This record gives sequence, structure tokens and C-alpha cells, in this order.
Amino acid sequence: MQKASPKAIHFLGLTQIFSYGLLYYVFAILKEPLAQHVAVSPDTILKAISALLFIQAILSYLIGQFVDRIGGLRVLGTGLLLGSIGIGALWIVPSFWWVCLCLGIIGISFSLATYEVAFSIAVQLDERRSRHLISVISFYGGVASTVVWLIFSPILSHFGLITACLSAAAILASLGSIALYLSGSVQPLHARLATQTDFSFGLLSKIEKNALLLIAGSNAIYYMAFSAVTLLWISWFSSSLGNMTLAVILASLFGPFQVVGRVIEMRFAHKIDARITGIIAFCLIICGILLAMIPHPALAVISMILYGIGNGIITIMFGFVTNLYFSANVYGRAKGLITIPRGFGMALGPFLGSVFYGLYDGLFLPIIAGFVVMALLQFALLLRLPVANNVHQNKT
Repeated sequence: MQKASPKAIHFLGLTQIFSYGLLYYVFAILKEPLAQHVAVSPDTILKAISALLFIQAILSYLIGQFVDRIGGLRVLGTGLLLGSIGIGALWIVPSFWWVCLCLGIIGISFSLATYEVAFSIAVQLDERRSRHLISVISFYGGVASTVVWLIFSPILSHFGLITACLSAAAILASLGSIALYLSGSVQPLHARLATQTDFSFGLLSKIEKNALLLIAGSNAIYYMAFSAVTLLWISWFSSSLGNMTLAVILASLFGPFQVVGRVIEMRFAHKIDARITGIIAFCLIICGILLAMIPHPALAVISMILYGIGNGIITIMFGFVTNLYFSANVYGRAKGLITIPRGFGMALGPFLGSVFYGLYDGLFLPIIAGFVVMALLQFALLLRLPVANNVHQNKT
């Protein structure tokens, strides 16, 4: 089995900073100037952006097929190039419907260029070390929002929407071109075709079917809760502590401590069964959410630390645990099936979060914690299933 080049893995990590950053997080600062450009409210832009997540759910299995058939680097490169077209064209026509068309292209590119595909590439390149490689890739992705906001806020302020969009397009196009160039040497087409394996739910063993259902269910519930609460942390802390500036600072702790969680996973947790590590991460997340209910700044800081570390680890676990049951030849398609309910859950999260927060603001965090507990229980059931992938049977 080939060994992944460190340069290739670090390049994959770099793509995740800018794919997540420029195809998703950047709209936190682009939404208002974009709304002014097409004469609609920022809320209308946000609703259009939320549709991006549904596109990922709809296309995920088809994308998984392409990953297994032609290699993930080609899929990733294509996604980055599409993203450069979508974001680079946002400003051209001052029409909301034109923006929706561009956002549709961005939605497709987001599906082709983020973690699900990057993790599949890691598994394809070096399956035995996939847990470590997934950790490295997600380590980079943990700073996506921070890096992009720090770079593009000044660009937007000093040079405007057009320069910001074109700068983002240039970065994505450069990364996409490099990915396609690397695909010829790192993932030759004949190598992927030679290992093509039939895959469908009906062909899976009982263990594989159960694993797929448990991982998919846990993903869907967790990311629904994640997307619901992440967009409302600032509102929660502002209401409970009465200080908007402090609320923004507290909510911003989440990103850096995701990176801390991933460092912990890379340095220490890899010696533990990944399923147990995932359970521990879920417990940290639940404790963080419940601790945030207490209106005290110091406890709020601790809550965000626990929540960030837990989420940083759980991202890796969802990527690697799939590889415990599905080998590199079918990992992309297995991930594709898992991403369907996850995508719908993540897309529904902001809507459900706003409903719960509006109707039951005092019970909002306990409700979110309850969903995470449900995800934890499904994930924990994986311990009853023996590892099906012989590459990892002696080390989980």
C-alpha cells in the first residue's frame, strides 16, 4: 500500500482552510454588502445561503461515487474551480436571482471540496494511517473561519465587494489547479479504476449495514444540533450576560479550541479506540452546552473550551470511524450515504434552532444537549459491532 506524501496531506489541509472559509464562513462578512448590492435584506441572503447545505445532502452519494471511481483529488480540484467561478461572479449582475445562481454553483462546489472528499483522499492515499491523516487535515480546517475573516474583512472594508470576490476566486482557482495537477501523479486514473468495487446497501454485510445506519444517524442528529446552536451562541451569551462584546468574544473561542481538540487527538487520543474517543468528545460537548446555561463569564469561557475541544475531536472521529467498517475502495460511497442525512440535519439546524430559541429560550440549551445525547447513544452502539475493515482490525 502506498504511503501518503506529507506535502500532499498538508496541501489537503490548506484546501480545507479556504474551501470552508471561502465557500461558507466568508458569508458572515459578505452577507451585508451582498444584500446592499442586490437591494435585499441580509436575512434574505442568509436564507439563500442555507439552501447550500441541502445541495450537499442531495449530491453526496453521487459525489462519493466519483471519489471512488476517479480519485478524490480530481473531485476536490473540480470543486475548488467551480467555487472560484461561483464566488468570483457574485458581483457581476446586481440581481438577487443572479446571486442565487452563483450560490447554487457555490453549493455544488462546497459539496465537492470540503471534509467528506478530503477525508476520502486521505483514506485512498494511506489507509493504514488514515486516522492521523484525517486529524492533520481537520487541524487546518479548524482555523478556516478565523483565517478568512482576518484576511477578507480588511479587503472588504478597504477595497469593496468586487475585490473581495475576485480575491477569493483567485485563491480557490489556484488551489483547484494544484489539486488537479497533483492528481495525475498522486492518484493516477488507472490506479483508481483498478480497485473499483461494487457497492450498494443491499450488498453490505449485517455489520456494515448496522454501522452505516448508526454513523449516519449519529451524524444527522449531531450536526443538526451543531448548526442550530453555533449560529446562536452570540445571541445566547448576549442575553444571559447582558454584554454583546463579551458574547462575541466568548463565541469566538469555539474555533481556536477546535484546533486544540485536534492537537490532543493527534498527540494522545490516537492510542485509544476511536469509538471511545468519540464518546468522550460527545460528553465534553454536552458538558460545554449545559455549563453555558449558568450566567457567569468564567463558566462561559470553560463551556466554550469544552465545546470547542469536543467538536474538534468529533469531526475526526466521524471521518475515521467510517473507515473502521468500509475500506478505501468504497469509503467515498459509504461517506456519501452517510452525508445524505447529515446534510439534511445540518440544513434544518438553523431553522429548528431559531424556533426553539424563540419559543423556549430558557430551555434552548437543554433541548440542544438532549439532541447531542441522542447522537451519543447511537454512536456508542458502534462498540457492539466488531471492526469490519481488516486494515484496522488490530488498531482502532
